[in-house]
Amino acid sequence: MEPELMRNNKKKIILIAVIAAVIASAVGIGVVLSSASPAKRLQQQLDLGARYLSEPDYEQAIAAYEAALEIEPKSAEAYGGLVAAYGGQNDISAVVDTYVRASDALDPAGLEDVSAKANAAVQEYVDELVAEEREEEALVVLESVAAVLNTEEIRARKVQIQGQIAEKASEWESRCMKSLSAEDICVRPVMRFMMLR
Repeated sequence: MEPELMRNNKKKIILIAVIAAVIASAVGIGVVLSSASPAKRLQQQLDLGARYLSEPDYEQAIAAYEAALEIEPKSAEAYGGLVAAYGGQNDISAVVDTYVRASDALDPAGLEDVSAKANAAVQEYVDELVAEEREEEALVVLESVAAVLNTEEIRARKVQIQGQIAEKASEWESRCMKSLSAEDICVRPVMRFMMLR
C-alpha cells in the first residue's frame, strides 16, 4: 500500500502545482491586460505630458500629448496640454492649429478649456512683444489669430494695441513738428503708422 499512497501524494502535489501555476498565469495575464488598457495608457501619457510641461521640456510634452491623442483622439486634456506646450515655445501658429484640431474633435464643453488655454498662450506672447516695444508685430499676431480665436479678450487686446500704436505715432508726429531738423528721424515711424491704418 505504501507505493500507492506515495503515488496519490505525488498526484496531489502535481495537481496543487498545476493549480498554482494556472492561478499565477491568470493573475499575470490580468495584470498585463489591466496595465495595457487604453484608459491607463492614456492617463500615463497625460501624466507624462504634465510632468514635462512643469519642467519645462516642451518637445517631450508635445510628444506625450500627441501619444495621448493617438490613444484617445477626443481627449480635451491632451489638446489643452498641447496648446500649453506650443504656447511655451511661442509657436502661436501651432497653438491655433491645435485649437482647430480640437474644435473638429471635441464638443463645445470640451473645447472651452482648450480655447481658454489658447487665448492665454496668445496673450502671453503678445505681452512679450509689447514689453519689447514690438506692438506692430503683436497686432499682426492678434489679427491672424482673431480669424480662429475670435474671443472678447482677443478683440479687446487688438483695440488696446491699436491705441498704443496710434499713441506712439502721435508722439513721433509731435516731435517732428517741434523739430523740423529731425525730419529724417520722424518720417519712418509716421510712415509705418500710416501703413497700419
